[in-house]
Amino acid sequence: MQARLDYIGVLRESENLRVTADLLRDIDERLRVTRAAFEAGRVPRYYVLRDEAERANVVQMHAMAQSRAEQALVALKTTLGVDLASSITLTDRLEFTPVAVSIDEGVREAGERQPEIKAAVKQREAAEAEVRAAYGNYFPQVSLSYMYDWAWMKNRAWESQAEGIRMRGDNTEGYSVGLVVTLPLFDGLMRENALNTAKAKQERAAQAEGLVRQQIAREVNQAALMLAAAEKAVEASRKGLEQAEEDFRVVKERFESGRGIQLEILDAQVSLTRARFNAVNALADYHGALAMWVRATGRVR
Repeated sequence: MQARLDYIGVLRESENLRVTADLLRDIDERLRVTRAAFEAGRVPRYYVLRDEAERANVVQMHAMAQSRAEQALVALKTTLGVDLASSITLTDRLEFTPVAVSIDEGVREAGERQPEIKAAVKQREAAEAEVRAAYGNYFPQVSLSYMYDWAWMKNRAWESQAEGIRMRGDNTEGYSVGLVVTLPLFDGLMRENALNTAKAKQERAAQAEGLVRQQIAREVNQAALMLAAAEKAVEASRKGLEQAEEDFRVVKERFESGRGIQLEILDAQVSLTRARFNAVNALADYHGALAMWVRATGRVR
């Protein structure tokens, strides 16, 4: 499970690195346009200085994003137990794929797969067996025995023959069968104490199983709620990104045609970058919530 979360973290930081790379390209293009406009005498030098300062900030932001991506990759390699110097190529990207979940079905799956519930059920069944055994002490104990006896008795008569010495003897055999019935009458309350102890153990085991099932159901419900909230966040971030991209496109066209001011495009650029980061984080949170749902239902540990 930790490896899956670390992998999602690597994808998140890789997408953030793409966002800063796109931002740096946009800044470079705007700086080129601003310098050309300054040389043509259409904008003051302040515009060029402001874009150069903005580019320096973006370069620093991109370097930090690169560092976070490398750190996330190191964390993933550590979790997987591979050489930190080894190369890992990411084949996935953060994408949104809606998943229909059912809380009732999730609780049922968790009840069948979660080892905590299996262990609690085994303990309860063992306690129930102890109660049945304690009740059995109140019933008569019946035992049956069977024995077969065979004996060889030596005769005192000996015969001497030419070919050697031969001994004569007689054999005896017999059978015995026994049936013993033990009826307990008084044992100093030992049976009653044993039964009470077994019942108390059974009750504790049943309560423990109930608590485990309740905890599992709570985790499944929480995972479902987190997944639903993450799905809504993805949809909202997508709409925000679409609006920010359209706003930036309009402002950029105005600025390049000389009908806009620098402050407008700077604000639009900030809004677009923030929307891109929000979209990445929303997708990463969605995949994290999906991983928690898979874990809560017992599909992975």
